[in-house]
Amino acid sequence: MGTPTASPRSAPSLASRIVPELLAAILLTVASCAEYIGLGTQATSSLPGSQAVALGAMMGVLSAVVGLIGIALGGSIQPLISGPRVAATVLFSNLLATLVVQPRLAAHGLPALLGCAALAVATAAITQLLLAAFKAGTLARMVPAPVFSGLLFGAAALAIESQVQTITHCSLEWPPTLIVIAAGLAAHFGWTAGVGIAARRGYRLPKGLSLFWTLLAASAAYYAVVGITPPAADCRTLGISGFDPGGIGAGAVERWTHTFSLLDGALLAQIGVYGALIGVLASLDTLIAISNLESATHARAKPNRDLLIHGLLNLLCAGAGLLPVVGSLTRSNMALAAGARTRWTAILHALLTLALIFFGARLLACVPKLAAAAVMIAMALDMLDDWSKLITRLTFSAMQPRHVIAAAMWLFVTVALITIVTGEPSDGFAAGCVLGLVPLLWAPRGLDARITAHASRIDVVLGGALLGHVVDRRICEPLLAHVVTEADCKTIEFDLRELRRIDLSACKALIQFEALLRARGVAVHYRLKPTTPVSATFAAIRGDQAPPASFVGTDSGLSHAGDTDNALHAR
Repeated sequence: MGTPTASPRSAPSLASRIVPELLAAILLTVASCAEYIGLGTQATSSLPGSQAVALGAMMGVLSAVVGLIGIALGGSIQPLISGPRVAATVLFSNLLATLVVQPRLAAHGLPALLGCAALAVATAAITQLLLAAFKAGTLARMVPAPVFSGLLFGAAALAIESQVQTITHCSLEWPPTLIVIAAGLAAHFGWTAGVGIAARRGYRLPKGLSLFWTLLAASAAYYAVVGITPPAADCRTLGISGFDPGGIGAGAVERWTHTFSLLDGALLAQIGVYGALIGVLASLDTLIAISNLESATHARAKPNRDLLIHGLLNLLCAGAGLLPVVGSLTRSNMALAAGARTRWTAILHALLTLALIFFGARLLACVPKLAAAAVMIAMALDMLDDWSKLITRLTFSAMQPRHVIAAAMWLFVTVALITIVTGEPSDGFAAGCVLGLVPLLWAPRGLDARITAHASRIDVVLGGALLGHVVDRRICEPLLAHVVTEADCKTIEFDLRELRRIDLSACKALIQFEALLRARGVAVHYRLKPTTPVSATFAAIRGDQAPPASFVGTDSGLSHAGDTDNALHAR
């Protein structure tokens, strides 16, 4: 009897490929539509008229549709989920708030105000296109990590402040108002805590549903208390009376023509500054999301191409009078956790969201303004990233060296305070970038990097100062290029014994790069001199990381018998 032949493995069916993406899209739609609505209402919260809030909600949802489809078709890495984001929306909202108090503009109503805001979005798009043209895709990796954390903290505080103003202008008495907000936040943090408890017991719950439960719980609490303390009509719900979703983008030519007739030098400069800052922040936010996807999916993105796509999408959003679209770290993580792996998740999520616009618009009439405010507050609290929490823990611990940890904490606090006091995230970011250059005043300032490739490993000897803004360009890019081209590379050994300075941003960048290498099957080892400031700094950051890499504290050489050297010099 002949030997049976193995049947070829059948290709995955269409259903087996689409169903996980569809489930992820449904989860994203349920979890994120509340966020889109909240961001939209945040954007137009300063505008007059009963339809401003509903208009903002629709702008937020439609902006998400444009971002989702555009980046799904043109993005370099998937699943990148794009749409309106907090930092860019806060700047958009601040611009409208400054425009609405100018009598000359306010007299022309919403078309003039939204036209000026659309011109700022167009400026943001041009800024992104210029960044892509000048290959600034690695810009985010050169900014000190505490600057981003401080910026997120400050922007979160501003978002909460704007929602508090919205809350205080409603006529509900304080006890029922606090009940509504507390119910929403309790549902948010309760679901988040439940996800952690379920994980410890071996179950998986989608964390992204926390905003959905926030909206649902706050709405239920609102309707439970309005019978006792009826609010004023303009504080009840978002309201869509007489609102036509098809009206968004209509009359764009007339709006632009009218807007240009109102421009003067001072107004044009103000719009230009806001637009450029929105473009920079949106680009940085997008690059952070891309970097996270690279680590999570073990793929390498083309960040300049993604900036180009986002710039083109924002030109489209400007023409339609929508919000700027940005790559989202949280939504992309949510998609990955739900099983998304391809562009189909974003496309299906866009279609489901579009269906909500045209077939479920009247559902917005049931959403209380206080519930939308609770969603925005929960979103703002979620902006406090793990890096800022780590810096805070290290600051109040006995970790050494104190001067390195204190420098990172002071930079974080300074950026956050300037953002909060001035009300401008751009001011905090600019100050952080300037203060981030201060460490260059002290010697040593330069990095001596010697990279030598052997048959199956790479030796990296670093000396001088290893600061966060040079790690990607001088170390990560050349090493990753070699790992990609040389499949036999199995080990990278970092010799840090000659380093005299290191900062927390550099430690974080090395640890993230290590995770990317491990996913590619490359082991990472470090050689450190015990009891030195560099060793203490690196150990402090690695304290919360697992599994740890190999540490070698001896002064033994790095030679391995039988290797053939091939020098790679880091320039």
